[in-house]
Amino acid sequence: MTQTHYVAVRPIVVAIGDTLVDALPGDVFPASALTEDDADDYLWAGWIKPAPNQKRH
Repeated sequence: MTQTHYVAVRPIVVAIGDTLVDALPGDVFPASALTEDDADDYLWAGWIKPAPNQKRH
């Protein structure tokens, strides 16, 4: 399954559309805000983690 969202563990900058946004610890952001390579690097470094699946009611 493809990851759709991540949670910031440390402060990072992500791109939402054409805008750079500060993602602070605990912020959830779409996987599309990072390149695949950046996501791999940030996951490895512990700066982000996969967001838990959100169930819709």
